Amino acid sequence: LDTDGNAGWEDTGTGATNGNLTLSSATTPIAVTDSGHSGINAAYDLSTGLTNTGTSLNNVTGNLSDEDTSVELWFRDTDSFTGNKVLWETGQAAGQGASLTLTGSTLDWRVRESALNGGTISIDLSDILDPTELNDFIQVVAVYDRDGGGGTAPTNNQIRLYVNGQEVSGSALTQLDI
Repeated sequence: LDTDGNAGWEDTGTGATNGNLTLSSATTPIAVTDSGHSGINAAYDLSTGLTNTGTSLNNVTGNLSDEDTSVELWFRDTDSFTGNKVLWETGQAAGQGASLTLTGSTLDWRVRESALNGGTISIDLSDILDPTELNDFIQVVAVYDRDGGGGTAPTNNQIRLYVNGQEVSGSALTQLDI
């Protein structure tokens, strides 16, 4: 949350600064007056190429990539779901990372634990949301559930995706054939 309007999202979950994100250039939130969600009254326009930086989840205290982790985003696509957009990503050059991307109206949640192990969930938002919901802010929660499935590591790790409070898909991570 950017509760103090300083062009940065502060990590409110851990009480530390591990999850803080700083926008690459000074910007101010844009007032939102047309959302059906009463709690959303400002947003950042990231379509201008604005980026943010923060610490990779692999490098924060406690290494969240080794723990159950969830990422929650609220976004509104004002481009009528055209083009490719990175909503959130984290990772490092060693092949580990995760991302939430939007290609047209298809939302992808990708997790890669190593060069040989990972998974992807893809869901077409136009198949599960009505036009009114597509034109408003959409809540997405992406979950990495370490050791959440049956079997043995590494294929017992799970990823799940929630849209507007409903689980839309889940999958075990698998060995990648690369």
